Amino acid sequence: MNHNILIVDDDPASLMMMCTELHSKGFQTLPANSAKSALDIIKLQIPSLIIQDLSMPDLDGLHLIQCIRRIPNLKNIPVIFVSRSCGRIELAKKSKETNIDFLEKPIDVNLMIKLVTNILINNAV
Repeated sequence: MNHNILIVDDDPASLMMMCTELHSKGFQTLPANSAKSALDIIKLQIPSLIIQDLSMPDLDGLHLIQCIRRIPNLKNIPVIFVSRSCGRIELAKKSKETNIDFLEKPIDVNLMIKLVTNILINNAV
């Protein structure tokens, strides 16, 4: 598979788990431990999908996606938000952002793999 997945999470254990599991299924991962790192990575390589934590210290998930989607070729990039907080997920669901899915932490690995695969198949050109 030639899909690069940008994974953004300030929790090192969660970031490593997602990268390891997706890599084991043949996906290429681009890990970022902050919103700033994610924006730096996007300047160098365009991902097929973004998986990101909603709660991060430097810039929350919704604001990061708004910044990313201002980039013309990333306007409709699919996003999976992850969060421990059901309240944060509900708040994100009420946003006007489109092409977004959600996973609760702790992440169900099988559900994550299934969701990623479905998104990338549905968004294939």
